[in-house]
Amino acid sequence: MMHPSTKKLLDRLIEMTRQRKIGWAETNQGVAYATEGYTVHLIGEPQTMQLTDASGTVLEDVPADELAATQDEAGQAYTKIFEELFRESSRQARGTEKAIDAVLAGLDLDGDGIPDVPAPVQTNLQPQTVTA
Repeated sequence: MMHPSTKKLLDRLIEMTRQRKIGWAETNQGVAYATEGYTVHLIGEPQTMQLTDASGTVLEDVPADELAATQDEAGQAYTKIFEELFRESSRQARGTEKAIDAVLAGLDLDGDGIPDVPAPVQTNLQPQTVTA
């Protein structure tokens, strides 16, 4: 069972990640968020969250079985909460959300739902013949 303060940390991380207020970074094992001399590491397989200090010392280690054994107020296991957090933080770390925002902005500058940037005209297309 997770410590109550660790549950609170995960709840806050998912809330802030949904609002895109956290700067997640990719690591060789998953994603990380660093602040105030501490780093939260999320590892996808197996699901693990670690909190480390500036020297890399692990202060908290939450393995998959502990996530599964802990439920939120609605009775949902923290494995589901972790899955959403890992998925969203990974998208943000890769820049997926930023790229989608940029493409959408270019497609509808005046907000009328009609793309404002015309599709590029391809002039180097060659006719193709189909043989049976």
